[in-house]
Amino acid sequence: MRVFLANPSYTKQKYLKFGRCMQKTSTWSSLWPPIYLMGVQSFLEKEGHETLLLDCVASEVMVEELVERIRGFKPDFVVVNTCLPTIKEDLELAERLKGYKTVAMGASTKLVKEKFEKSCFHAVVSGDSEDGVLKVIKGAEGFVQGFIKDLDSMPFPSYRDIKIQDYTLPYTGDFLAPINVGRGCRNACVFCMVPVLNKGSRYRGAESVVAEMEMLTKKGVNHFLFWTENFTENRGLVEKVCKLIIKKGLKVCWMAPTRADTVDPKLLSLMKRAGCWMISFGVECLEQKVLDACNKRLSVETIKKAVLETKKAGIKVVAHAIIGLPKQTRENFLDTVNWLIKNDVDYAQFYFATPFPGTILKRIAKKNGWIVKESKGLEECSMRNDHMTCEELVKLRNLAYRKFYFRPARVWKEIVGLKPKNFIPFIKSSLNFLNNWVKI
Repeated sequence: MRVFLANPSYTKQKYLKFGRCMQKTSTWSSLWPPIYLMGVQSFLEKEGHETLLLDCVASEVMVEELVERIRGFKPDFVVVNTCLPTIKEDLELAERLKGYKTVAMGASTKLVKEKFEKSCFHAVVSGDSEDGVLKVIKGAEGFVQGFIKDLDSMPFPSYRDIKIQDYTLPYTGDFLAPINVGRGCRNACVFCMVPVLNKGSRYRGAESVVAEMEMLTKKGVNHFLFWTENFTENRGLVEKVCKLIIKKGLKVCWMAPTRADTVDPKLLSLMKRAGCWMISFGVECLEQKVLDACNKRLSVETIKKAVLETKKAGIKVVAHAIIGLPKQTRENFLDTVNWLIKNDVDYAQFYFATPFPGTILKRIAKKNGWIVKESKGLEECSMRNDHMTCEELVKLRNLAYRKFYFRPARVWKEIVGLKPKNFIPFIKSSLNFLNNWVKI
């Protein structure tokens, strides 16, 4: 079979369509390779199918040209990578491709299943897209659930149709490659869509992870993102990955997201020696009653301790905070921002609490009459809470960004720490940040 794999783009605004990360690239001022779509490509080619992948977001190909390229390839199936912020356009694309068997994939397909089932898509894939798309090509139709128990059985994502130079880190311009280390999460935070998409957690083996890194270093990549919900949840895996990197002498840098209750000085020291330069934590809000209302199952002190221990280990920290959560007030949100500033946290992201379909937060917000409009992404305020209106939340979030990023000492620290080769990427990233995030 001939299969065209598309990551569509409909406007000049680039969207990251990366599992639960469905947001503007301005969040990180960078774009990541669509590794789930690339994974489908390698999975299909292993089975003998002919494929062509086009990342329209990276190559800035608009929908008219995409349709023409699809027609030129004459595929038996067209796989479309979808996300909530572009769902209207994704459904319209399926209408335009009525003459082909189109397959929708992406986190959005399960979150808003009914919209896809009523659309012109021949099939809709949820769960592990690699397995789901293959089932469709073998004859399955309608809503198809994919699942791969042994993640090590999967071939590495294909980089054949991808230009690595299109995906770089902000500030440095270095090529960045995400590596999907695991899937799912054992936790159940009320605001998170992951429990809706993937209950429980599965991980790859350390040998497979490091082998993929070695393959990519040969392509000129030495910066990696270990992509999973909670990297250090599987301590044994982390220790083995780190020891293998050190043993093989790989000169790599990497970052990973994790939870505050799964790190300690000993593990952080090993991670640092293996090339870890940044960890992101879900700080959410440093007020215990808010954390409890979100079923975070973490104490404020545990979060603070993890952040400070990570910095002490010489690893940079990204703090992800949320504004508009149940029981959250203006005061305790600003207290969170001020603590991050006082303790010189390296980077911070401030997201709106978003009632994604299927989440517990959606049920809470609906019950309390908080929903203002349909939720599409973390950068758009779609719900209020008992203490703040949407208008107040927008102003407060803009204030948080100004307070955190426009401190003279912080700006100076960034400039002084720049290497000459990173100056232009830094200026470009900073201007992009100002244009997309901060409305003064």
